Amino acid sequence: MILGETEETGPVAFAASFPYSARSCYAGIGEFSVYVRRDYRGRGAGRAVLAALIEAATAAGLHKLTSRVFPENAASRVLLKGLGFDEIGIHRRHGKLDGVWRECVIVERLLDTGSAEYPG
Repeated sequence: MILGETEETGPVAFAASFPYSARSCYAGIGEFSVYVRRDYRGRGAGRAVLAALIEAATAAGLHKLTSRVFPENAASRVLLKGLGFDEIGIHRRHGKLDGVWRECVIVERLLDTGSAEYPG
């Protein structure tokens, strides 16, 4: 699913979710990405599209949303925390940016209220 926000000048932000894995044991988990056009950052566009994605994913019956963010991306980390995402770990040397391997902070948000199937 892809959700976007536009202005007169065209698209300014989008949030997209796609299956975490094709394996059936990961059914219901969505991996997501958010992009906000540089000149619209800090105006709430990212929050709007991610909040809409959370709502749509919940309505579609997804169990969890997960993603990664570079550690120094403070604005994204604050946004994610504000929308209920938890930072659950670090992927070491997980993303290459400008030819350099980078670490990524793993984030997730459970969308359902829990299940008796989960042992704890």
